Amino acid sequence: MKFKDYYKTLGLTKKATNAAVKQAYRKFARKYHPDVNQGNTRAEAKFKEIGEAYEVLGNPDNRRKYDDLGANWRMYEQAKPGSQGHPFTGSNWKVDFRGANTPDNIFAGGETFSDFFNAFFSGQTAQGMYDTTHKQKTRPQQPPSEQTIALTLEEAFHGVTKRVTFLGQGQTQSVEVRIPPGINEGAKIRVSGLGQKPDTPKTNQEFYLRAHLEKHEKFTRKGSNLYLSVKIPLTTAILGGTVSFDNVNSRSLQLTIPAGTQVGQVF
Repeated sequence: MKFKDYYKTLGLTKKATNAAVKQAYRKFARKYHPDVNQGNTRAEAKFKEIGEAYEVLGNPDNRRKYDDLGANWRMYEQAKPGSQGHPFTGSNWKVDFRGANTPDNIFAGGETFSDFFNAFFSGQTAQGMYDTTHKQKTRPQQPPSEQTIALTLEEAFHGVTKRVTFLGQGQTQSVEVRIPPGINEGAKIRVSGLGQKPDTPKTNQEFYLRAHLEKHEKFTRKGSNLYLSVKIPLTTAILGGTVSFDNVNSRSLQLTIPAGTQVGQVF
């Protein structure tokens, strides 16, 4: 398994600010987006690499863990069960979400991150992956807690950070959760950082958010596609012409209307 240099993927150094990380991600995401590189498998692969890099560097906790990993990543990968000298034993390696429906790119879905990402940011803990002599007492398994989070189409497209509140251990707990770009309707997001207080037995309860996309006033989403109804003059429908409109990312697009266009025709 090859080490993933996420800074290099986004054209950054380790000194890059959070704003620079976001700016680099948006720059490359626009450049390699499947919508502007249709049929280009290399651009598609690059787009997924960019998304994976941003999942790590765009999240302060994940970025810190990635930076701490550094040159020790091979030791982490090759550590054997029962090893007492594992450099990350007891560390909590989690990302803000996990689930089969989590997309790696804008409205594409269905693909998974690289083996490197899954090995180090899959949501497992080092203590869970490698048996140690210092195990916490756990409470009996509790049913998972799940609630719905409403998202606008723009939030689903770009990704967003939201503060959510759960009821855990008899009290409400709040945490910020980063919603990844391109999340699908009904996607399940695993939330970390809840359900356990200091000096208390570890809880087995899991917390999830289920995404609900609110209806948009202009666009209709069907799978990975967005649909928009546009009114055109009768003369344009008969003779042909062009029509301009704004995409969900506020970018202006122009569509060529062929002569003889019929009502309800889809382009």
